[in-house]
Parts: sequence; C-alpha cells; structure tokens
Amino acid sequence: MGQSLISSVLTAWAPYAIYWLFWFIIPGAVAAYYAYQDGIKRMPLALNIHPAAWALLCFVTGAWGLLAYWVMEHSTLRK
Repeated sequence: MGQSLISSVLTAWAPYAIYWLFWFIIPGAVAAYYAYQDGIKRMPLALNIHPAAWALLCFVTGAWGLLAYWVMEHSTLRK
C-alpha cells in the first residue's frame, strides 16, 4: 500500500516512453525538420509534393521517410 496507483503506472511505463522518445520521436522530428527545410529551398519538388507532406511522412516513418525523400530529390534517380 506504499505506492499509489499513479506512481506504479508511471514507474511501469516510463522506460517505454523514454524508448519511444529516443528511438522514434526525436529522429522523426529531426528527419521532418530536415526534409521541410530542404524542400522549401528546392521548390518545386518532384511530383509536386509539398514540403509539409514530406515532413509529415518523415515524422511518421523516420529514417525510411528521409530515405524516400533523398531518393526522390537528391539521388540520380530523380532524372
């Protein structure tokens, strides 16, 4: 009876929250920021996809979205 319900829930879920923060949320945010800033500079983009759409894709998928952005905008496959 020493711990409250809220304290025990926070103790149990805190490692998962930290895991998601460091492995998914922060890299996704960094990838989204890069894709958006680079897309603004390179307008118009291939397939007329707005930089905000690329940023959303990169935030959700992380490195995979950034790889797709790179292939579409910077690789030799763009031509």
